[in-house]
Amino acid sequence: MKRYFLWLLLMAALNSFAQKTGSFSYTVNVTSTAGGTITSNQPQPYTKYTNYDAYWFVKPNGDRFLFINGGKNLGIVILHSRGNDTTLAYEENYRGDQFLLQGSYNGKIVRVQPDKEGVKIHYDVFTAGEIELHFSGPVMFAVGTNTSDHLTGSINGTLHLYREPFYEKTSVAPNCNCDPTIYAFFYDQEIGRTPSACENAVLWRVYNALQPALSPLLSLNYTGGSPAPVGSFIYRQDHSMIDVSEAPEANPCSPDLKRRDVVSTNAQTRMFSQDDYSLGFIHTVDLKQFGDPMENANMMRALVPYQDSLMKLVIARKITMDDATKKINARMTALQGGKPQADIKQAEVYNHLDVLAKVNVIGGDIYLDKTAEIQHNVPGAAFEIYKRSIRYDDGTWTPFVKYIFFGKFNIVRNGNTITAVTPVYGAGGNKLTIYNAVITVKGGKELVDQAMNTINFSAVPAMLNNN
Repeated sequence: MKRYFLWLLLMAALNSFAQKTGSFSYTVNVTSTAGGTITSNQPQPYTKYTNYDAYWFVKPNGDRFLFINGGKNLGIVILHSRGNDTTLAYEENYRGDQFLLQGSYNGKIVRVQPDKEGVKIHYDVFTAGEIELHFSGPVMFAVGTNTSDHLTGSINGTLHLYREPFYEKTSVAPNCNCDPTIYAFFYDQEIGRTPSACENAVLWRVYNALQPALSPLLSLNYTGGSPAPVGSFIYRQDHSMIDVSEAPEANPCSPDLKRRDVVSTNAQTRMFSQDDYSLGFIHTVDLKQFGDPMENANMMRALVPYQDSLMKLVIARKITMDDATKKINARMTALQGGKPQADIKQAEVYNHLDVLAKVNVIGGDIYLDKTAEIQHNVPGAAFEIYKRSIRYDDGTWTPFVKYIFFGKFNIVRNGNTITAVTPVYGAGGNKLTIYNAVITVKGGKELVDQAMNTINFSAVPAMLNNN
């Protein structure tokens, strides 16, 4: 009975707190010749702790953050100051902190922002559930596109907001003394959010294994002058992917480590996964083997009528597409004087090397075909699957592919054919546990073999220890 009574008191207290409504009010006295004032006085709704458009926190180390996007007559407010007092000047392109307010001047909606001297901000209250700040100082706003349409003024106002005094949490990373609280300095539905300290620890564990595994591939990159000699590797850096040139960190659980990556905004609700490790290379070739470009263009123009007539026969089902392709290739060889040129479609595929790594994969991440075969050549790996290159009827080619599996997987077969590979996960396990990793190497056979001999696969299993 006593416990039930305490529970009722707690719920009553929470409901009482939830009924509080915030406020936002300010006055701008326009100091430009046009004169006048801008005023705003709007109640602000109480927000849930999962609302990242009205969000603030103080971390245990003192880092403080306020983010407001929208609200009633609120524009964008982004503040990082640790102290109770700060001065904020305007910065273009949303660099640094921001203080952009919405108002109405002579019936026109305007955006009010700090002038060069900056607006002074003072916090009266900064707790998990309540924030109150006062602001004053010179501001500017525009009523048109001409220089004369930029007006100045002086602002004085108050922002007072309430929210549920809680924060979302992730799982605690295995074997890690970390804070699971999500302090989202960055939050974007499409890009992701700041990881919790526990998620960041796991991101570093992955990096600490994949960096020494994949970084030796960077030694293949040609760094000399232009043009690169035939047979060179040119690294195609994708800046959306993780750079593996940075050194690992000895203690991934340290709360002082920088943010390793962003995670999806709902990452705390599902098993940890990561798929943004990718390195790509172009292997330079002798272009003379594909003939003179002008001669090739003339040859293709001469081939078009013959190709069109064959396609009509295919449509009429008088010959097959495979027969048409063979006839076209034969005519092309004849036009080349009986000497076949190198297959440019094959060369395009065979001279690209791509290496990808994924952690905690799903079955759909692994594409298999009838050429797939199990191999056991990589120490520390559970197994590998090798796929041979295939040429399709339209003349295109698939690359040679090697999947290297670390962790536990089930192999599904239909007779001698491998139809699927499914990862094995523990039921009800910690969402931040690393169960498996798959490295994919694809390209021409010689390139795949060279990558297999360059990657340091022995570094990968360490992440599966979750330490």
